[in-house]
Amino acid sequence: MDLGGPSYQCSGSSATYIVIADETLDKIYWEVSGAGWSVASATTTQIFNAITAGPGSGTITVWAENEGGTSNTFVSVQDPIGSISSIDGPGGFHCSEESLTY
Repeated sequence: MDLGGPSYQCSGSSATYIVIADETLDKIYWEVSGAGWSVASATTTQIFNAITAGPGSGTITVWAENEGGTSNTFVSVQDPIGSISSIDGPGGFHCSEESLTY
């Protein structure tokens, strides 16, 4: 099992993460920790879930169950960068602490 998601995420933004697995999953459990971090659904049957980043580092922990038992636990530590800027430029939105030339 693996976890796919954005290469970076701005503080306060929500991003979709996906569980990548070779087997059928009956239930997927999601936990997040870190100030301001949240997950849309802690237990789901869907491989996609929305996670909102807090202002500092957060940890995403995922494990799953199927008729064969419980999977290994996947843990990913995320470091968000800045807050969302309303400027839409090359490559889409950017965080307010990023410097881009338009």
